[in-house]
Amino acid sequence: MASVAPSPAGSNNRTFAQAVTITCNIQQNQLPKPAIKGDSLCIKISQVEYEKGYKDCKHNLRGRLYLSKGDKPISASNLHEKLLVLWKPNGNWKIIPLGKGFFDFEFSSIEDLKKIWAAGSWNLKPGILRLSKWSPDFSIRNHKQTHVQVWIRLIDLPQEYWRHTTLFEIANGVETPIALDNATKNRTFGHYARILVDLDLSKRIFNEIMVKREGFSFYVEIQYEWFPDY
Repeated sequence: MASVAPSPAGSNNRTFAQAVTITCNIQQNQLPKPAIKGDSLCIKISQVEYEKGYKDCKHNLRGRLYLSKGDKPISASNLHEKLLVLWKPNGNWKIIPLGKGFFDFEFSSIEDLKKIWAAGSWNLKPGILRLSKWSPDFSIRNHKQTHVQVWIRLIDLPQEYWRHTTLFEIANGVETPIALDNATKNRTFGHYARILVDLDLSKRIFNEIMVKREGFSFYVEIQYEWFPDY
């Protein structure tokens, strides 16, 4: 079930002038010309502007709200209130409903983003919000859930490699690293280093990784603590 975003207050009563806040101030001859490709209408947009838009979004998170049958849908405003209590962010943030239970979350603080992303899933009672790394060209119609957050274990990794940066560098060879567990961070348990990664299950899953430094290389075994049923 998907939550429904509330309509802006008084949106049905606004005048046309009130609804229009940004007018096109670009000369018509400076805009790209449309073309017909086969049976399709085509327009080529500005790469510079696209890259600016990408930069605006690359520190976002994407979430999907899962509700059980019979659960009451949660509006975007109520979801914001729930998450504000759970997340306790230090910086500004906002929620952008995408439809069908999907949301983008925009953060002004990278520290907030990392802290919230590290938890992976949030129990909203009712509903579970699962977070993933933001990705470009997202389409709800074509979406297939392939990303999961999984704890990996780097087995028998020598202690001189347990620097936080080094651990994240190694984990980045597997997939996007998110966080270290406390035992790894504090070196209170040396059998394996435990790191949370955002894993794309559509890619090949490796059970070992070669770690290289100047003049030396060795293999480290990778263990995955959990995979979803699919």
